[in-house]
Amino acid sequence: MTHDGEVRSHQPSPFIKSGAILDEMVHHLTQITGAVKYAHSEVGFVGNIRSDIEEIKGKSGEQLEIEFLPTPVEEAGDNLVLGRWLIRNIAYRHGCVATFAPLQPQPEAEPAAARGARRA
Repeated sequence: MTHDGEVRSHQPSPFIKSGAILDEMVHHLTQITGAVKYAHSEVGFVGNIRSDIEEIKGKSGEQLEIEFLPTPVEEAGDNLVLGRWLIRNIAYRHGCVATFAPLQPQPEAEPAAARGARRA
């Protein structure tokens, strides 16, 4: 949080590619709900998404996180529904797609330590 009480993302450009979009999302969510704890980039960026889904195929991707403050359950539900709606619409306005989908683990993937040990 900045000295004026505004919530900002943790990573500055050039590390976060969509910082201005994230700031806009947080600004609106904070103004409407007052319940944003923090927001940041997971510092991961994919330059070219390989997918059969035309909406995301060939686009770049970045994982962002906005965490809400704890609130009573009814208010939390409203904040979640409103938050998802705002995020999707702000992303769309910037030519982006918000998915809310975590990465799926690859069953055949090995831990990095195991791969490194095999190469040695």
